[in-house]
Amino acid sequence: MPSQTGTAPGRVGPLRPGDPRRVGGYKLTGLLGEGGMGQVFLGRARSGRPVAVKLIRPEYARQPAFRERFAREVAAARMVGGFHAVPVVDADPRAERPWMATAYIAAPSLQDRVDTGGPLGVAKVARVGAHLAEGLAAIHACGLVHRDLKPGNVLLAADGARIIDFGIAWAVGAVTLTTAGTMLGTCLYMSPEQMREGDITAASDIFSLGSVLAFAATGAPPFRATTLPGIVRDILDADPDLADVPDPLVPLIAACLAKDPAARPGLDDILARCAALGHRSVRVQSVRARPGAPPPAVPSRRAPVPRRVLLAGGVAAIAAAGAVFPLEFLASGSPGHPAGPRSVRTLAPPRSSPVINRVLVPGPSGLVNLGLRSAVLSPDGSMVAFSTPGPGGAKVWLLDAAGMRVAASIALGHGSNAVVFGPDGRSLVDVGFGGQPAAVRLWRLEAIGSTALNLTVSAAAPRAPRAFGAAAFSPDGGHLAVSGDTGLSLLDPGTLRAVRSAPAPPGAPGCPVYRPGGKVLAVGGAPGYLSRTPLGGAVCLLDAASLGMIARQSVPDLDAYSLTFSPDGRTLALVGHGQAAGGVVRLLDATSLRIVATAALPGGADVTAAAAAGFTPDGAVLAGYSVAGDAVAWLMQAGTLKVIASTRIGPASDVTGLAVDLSADGETLMVAYTSQRARSGRIQLYQIEPG
Repeated sequence: MPSQTGTAPGRVGPLRPGDPRRVGGYKLTGLLGEGGMGQVFLGRARSGRPVAVKLIRPEYARQPAFRERFAREVAAARMVGGFHAVPVVDADPRAERPWMATAYIAAPSLQDRVDTGGPLGVAKVARVGAHLAEGLAAIHACGLVHRDLKPGNVLLAADGARIIDFGIAWAVGAVTLTTAGTMLGTCLYMSPEQMREGDITAASDIFSLGSVLAFAATGAPPFRATTLPGIVRDILDADPDLADVPDPLVPLIAACLAKDPAARPGLDDILARCAALGHRSVRVQSVRARPGAPPPAVPSRRAPVPRRVLLAGGVAAIAAAGAVFPLEFLASGSPGHPAGPRSVRTLAPPRSSPVINRVLVPGPSGLVNLGLRSAVLSPDGSMVAFSTPGPGGAKVWLLDAAGMRVAASIALGHGSNAVVFGPDGRSLVDVGFGGQPAAVRLWRLEAIGSTALNLTVSAAAPRAPRAFGAAAFSPDGGHLAVSGDTGLSLLDPGTLRAVRSAPAPPGAPGCPVYRPGGKVLAVGGAPGYLSRTPLGGAVCLLDAASLGMIARQSVPDLDAYSLTFSPDGRTLALVGHGQAAGGVVRLLDATSLRIVATAALPGGADVTAAAAAGFTPDGAVLAGYSVAGDAVAWLMQAGTLKVIASTRIGPASDVTGLAVDLSADGETLMVAYTSQRARSGRIQLYQIEPG
């Protein structure tokens, strides 16, 4: 569930069609954020005061467990109150769609402040520590443990630091709502007792406070392994990395990070230490500033990182052997670097620049050369879903694209093939092999905010296909089209039950794509890709309700190809390759399938793989990739079919399993692949910038 406090001042989006205009007695004026569980709106009380209104989505409002969790968050926030938290001004957990209104405070989180401005000085860290100690004292006095204290849950308001997000706060000794296999909290800031899933007391929050203060002082958490097993091992058994923590802060932070809960300092002790550190810092600064003394040395800090770099330069290295799933951020360039002439659109690619963040993407160990199986970008570009193999079967992961941090994961126990987002950005369907006998199965998942992926239903694919083509949601999310070697089926996404099935059109057994509006399906694939008998390739247009044939165009010269519609639905782009044709892009009339224009792809006759990612919303630019000597992601002007920007991904001999996807706003291009040399999967996000 998003929090209003995670929204920087000024980043208020307009209300969209379908958004409520009033909740309770509050008039809604803008959208602050949204997640899998609900939305947060900016509203106005009748007095004119601004409020942030959390509104639960209808599908979760029908689930008692989510109502209970939301009611618990409201109760916890109300119990704490005061200046330690964002005060709750109104709520109705029993409403048809439960909601909560809090004071709206436009201020950055500690995470945002350090990411953009670098680590804090000793006095500021001490001040934040004192405020957080006061806040934790108020929380603990209510008989609660926060359990998820982290930089993103600390709001740097004008009157001091506030603790936010009581979504998993829980009374000491109470039974949690956590489902089997789910760990609540953020692993980098968890306590050892949380890792062991043992008894959680107030001392757990003290350990997390030490990790938060270490981050504030250095820009990095004190446990920095790059795998989930490594993080767990270090938090349980290793000493924290405090090498970059300023000396005056080390005793306090080290004491908070004691493995034994009983050895950690109390909050009164922490408050006293923070007060002493603040006074000591002032005295030191005044001595250094006296006349005649040399100017104080300016500590070296990480340069501020613009948000564009976080998005444009995010690189996830997802290893499948050795050090598993390390993830690092690479800046996309340095300030002042001379820029060359710009085209209509440019790709801002990752470069070998200083690391600006380090985060965790966990995964299986002991696997060689398996890496990434599939990856897809959510429609709004805020999440990346990807699947990986594992000893007990495949796992699906959800990555926060803005911070490239793991939001959730779930093990499905099958050989994964592909994962696809629904148009709402929180529903996913994963397709793989499972059951007896082994055949294509589907798993429907729901992203619950940034805390979990829930499995809601699993079912065998209709007509028992033994080979899988592709799956696609209709634009309204009402149907799921699934293709296989036995044909094409339309499913109810909620139940995964077949609504209608039909044999695959001759020569077009795979890759269903909906035309904007959802009334027509385009189907096309590789000859022989799903069938043992080679067929002449074709592109077909089908009625999306009856699956009846509307039009067919033979594609005899290509070995494999992908399809994507222009936003206005008038053009169908085909991007593919063949032994004789090489890499080609063809624009087809979306009604008759007549070829309107054609051009060679980068790499020409040497192209061995190619696919389209999609059009930008204005239809002016087509994005995709091609593989010849190198794998290249490119942007192509739709009117001329000329490449206007490109970036090298890697040598063709190293890059396998390449996938590309374009966000609905046309601003983010995802590239995912497996490196054979590194035996790892990688996910890269590029920002598409107007020239």
